[in-house]
Amino acid sequence: ASRPDELVAEEQVRRGVQECLGHLTEREAVIVRLRYGLDAHKPHSLQDIGTLYGISRERVRQLEKGAFAKLRRLPQSAGLAELVQ
Repeated sequence: ASRPDELVAEEQVRRGVQECLGHLTEREAVIVRLRYGLDAHKPHSLQDIGTLYGISRERVRQLEKGAFAKLRRLPQSAGLAELVQ
């Protein structure tokens, strides 16, 4: 079993990620969730996500890149990065 302080830190990270993803478009947020296995999903490939949305894997990569650019500009992302390290 995890220590209580580890459980609290994990919950803070989970909430921080959800808050940050709330600043993305719905499609961008879903792509990030699927790509990195968030929300109890297994990580999906660019091709898998492209097939799901009917777009190329290159377009998925572009959307993912744009989403991370948006996330890096959020003030919350700095605090979240500190929690993850």
